[in-house]
Amino acid sequence: MEENKRVVECLKRLAESLKDLPQKEDPPLISHWRNNPPESLTTAWQVLKQGGELVRSTSTKYTLVTKIDVEEGSKLAKDLLKGCEFVGTGALVIYDNSVGCSRSMRALVKQSSRAVIHSCLNLLQMFLDNTDVFQEGNNNNNSMTPAQKTGVIWDACDKLDKLPLNNRNAMRRDLLTWLVDCQETYEEFSELLQHSTEGGDGNIMSNGDECYTSKEEPVAQSSLLLVKCSRGSINIVLKACECVGSSLTSDNSNDSLLW
Repeated sequence: MEENKRVVECLKRLAESLKDLPQKEDPPLISHWRNNPPESLTTAWQVLKQGGELVRSTSTKYTLVTKIDVEEGSKLAKDLLKGCEFVGTGALVIYDNSVGCSRSMRALVKQSSRAVIHSCLNLLQMFLDNTDVFQEGNNNNNSMTPAQKTGVIWDACDKLDKLPLNNRNAMRRDLLTWLVDCQETYEEFSELLQHSTEGGDGNIMSNGDECYTSKEEPVAQSSLLLVKCSRGSINIVLKACECVGSSLTSDNSNDSLLW
């Protein structure tokens, strides 16, 4: 029990250290685009993935063993902590300015790393708070909770595995996410505007949405054009990033860009 408490405290400190990583700062120097990442970044990814695999493989065993014997489970808690420390170390290295990672990559790594650590923390905390219940077998109302918590850990580790490994893919993921949002918004409100034009003021669509009134239509049309312009601008930014980013090489240390 004492070992579990120690691990929980360590995870809380680790979570706080990642939380304090800067979200917004001066634009970072990007030293690579798609190929030829620095060796420190390659090592950081290896450590990050190793930590994710250790957490994934340990979480299920920890849940099963701890429900039977807390002391035996505490031995596995150390492995969970070790895996989380690997994940945190990888994230801290990627955040270092000398590594040359874009803001998009840093934000994705921070989000995914924190998810892994918090999911492990929630699992351990749950057993600390409910040890007697689980050991006595009187957890009929909560029998799925440990499995669900473990499932959350697996999901977080899966997302860690799917992180983009270079600046190009990280930035494209951000831009394409915004592009999809623009497209969905455009399609939704185009349909609503079309029904408003055809159906008149106050008409109700089949999905329950109320159509625009004649006074609202000019504002809706202008907003729709703004969304369309935003979608086009993001497309242009995607092409510009590809063009400029492709010119980056790792052969020249001065060949870096502010993003």
